Amino acid sequence: VHPDKNEHPRAAEAFRVLRAAWDVVSSPERRKEHEIKRRAHSELTRSVGEFLSRLQDDLREAMNTMMCSKCQGKHKRFELDRDPLSARYCAECSQLHPAEEGDFWAESSLLGLKITYLAVMDGKVYDIT
Repeated sequence: VHPDKNEHPRAAEAFRVLRAAWDVVSSPERRKEHEIKRRAHSELTRSVGEFLSRLQDDLREAMNTMMCSKCQGKHKRFELDRDPLSARYCAECSQLHPAEEGDFWAESSLLGLKITYLAVMDGKVYDIT
């Protein structure tokens, strides 16, 4: 890569990079300093990645938590794989009807022994039981 022996237009730049790398690895003190910086950078990258992962989990939990005006507690909501355009089942006509943003309703199962409360929020259907 020496620019005197290589006619490539970027040979001089490549030689400078190679020379800088040699200057680092050829000196034990510089090599040790480089390793310390590299480890610190890797540790920082790992720490930032862990922080962002925890932040994403916390945000996801906060987005799927509703405040209760009765008990002042927090309740989770669970997104369902149900299209709001066919979200509500009508027992009288045995058909699915659309639900609109802000709608709340209850559905029963197990002969009425289990009641599930549902709501449309942010364009999605959630179980808010």
